[in-house]
Parts: sequence; C-alpha cells; structure tokens
Amino acid sequence: MKKTNKHIDEVNDKTLDKNDGIDEIQAENIEVTDEVTDNKKNKASEQEPERIGGEIDKAQEYFSQMQRIQAEFENYRKRVVKERAELIKSANEKLLMQMLPLIDNFQRALESLEEHVRPEDKTFCEGVEIIYRQFVQLIEKNGVKPIETVGKPFDPNFHNAIQQVPNSDVPEHYIVEEVSKGYTLNGKLLRAAMVVVAKPEEKEKEKEKEKEKENENID
Repeated sequence: MKKTNKHIDEVNDKTLDKNDGIDEIQAENIEVTDEVTDNKKNKASEQEPERIGGEIDKAQEYFSQMQRIQAEFENYRKRVVKERAELIKSANEKLLMQMLPLIDNFQRALESLEEHVRPEDKTFCEGVEIIYRQFVQLIEKNGVKPIETVGKPFDPNFHNAIQQVPNSDVPEHYIVEEVSKGYTLNGKLLRAAMVVVAKPEEKEKEKEKEKEKENENID
C-alpha cells in the first residue's frame, strides 16, 4: 500500500513538473506574442504620419483637379455664350443689310410720289409713307441708325465720297449732298453713306487759268 501511494506521489510530482514546464512555455509564448504585438504597434505608429501625409497629398491633388475642371467648364460656358451672342449678332447684321435696299426703294418711291402725286392719290401715298416709317422703326429698334451727312465734315470711317464739287457756302471737305443713306449698327458701321463733298472754288479757278495758259502756249 505504501508503495502504491509512493508511486502515486511520484506520478503527481512528474505531472506537476510537466505542468510547470507547460506554464513556462505558455509564459514564453505570451511574452513573444506581446513583443510581436508591441513591434507591430510601433511600426504602425511609425507609419501613421506617412499614411496621413499620403492621404493629404491625394486630397490636395483631387482638389486641384476639381479646380481645374471647374475653371475649364467656366471658360467653356463663357465661350459658348460669347459664340452664341456673336452668331445672333451676325445673323441680325445680315438680315438688316438685306433690308436696307428695301428701305432705299421705299424712300425713292416716296420722293417720286411727292413730285407726281395727284390729289386723288394722296391716301395711297400716305399708306406707302406709313409702311416706310414702320420699316425705319423696325431697324431702329434693332440698333440701326442713319448716318448724318449734309452739313457735316467728311469722315472716311462712315462716308464714301463719290464726287467733289466747288462750293463757297460750306468749308472744304464738308458734305453738300447725300446720294445714298448710310447706317450704323450699335455704333459700328453697317453701310457707308455715299456723299458729295465740297472743295474750294478758288482752286478750281486756278486750275482753269492753268489750263487756259497751257492752251495759249500750245497755240
């Protein structure tokens, strides 16, 4: 019986020794695990500023791209608005230019009617004049205005001189007659006015005298 108990005690001692060994191994494993965890934490803490810096750089790059896209879109929008305005302006200009000959014909018709009108045709003439005024009002609403001519100094930007005549009543290079009316569109030339410009009579007489002298010398 004593032997049996002794044997049991020896087995228990060995078991305890084994448990102690296992505890030591587990403790070592825990220490290793804790060390690995600490290393990972240290590495993560070291990499954290780099990661945050990288994310900030990406955010700034995305923001810069967004700003460029927004600026490009704004430029595109302005260009489209400008092109549309120029297209409308060009279309209006062409249409108004085509209307000017009609207005010229109405004006000539009115001048002719005033010279040859009969009393019974007065109502007809008044109707034609009303239509003419409606045309003039229509183009004026669209920015078209007639160019001033007679009694004004000649301006090559708005006038086209087709003839010069001696005239002592007005200064040199002043307009004495309007052959064809000119118009501006929003302050810019639409069609130049055809005019006759004055020149001094003295120069004309001097030329006549020079011609007479030349003829006398030939004779």
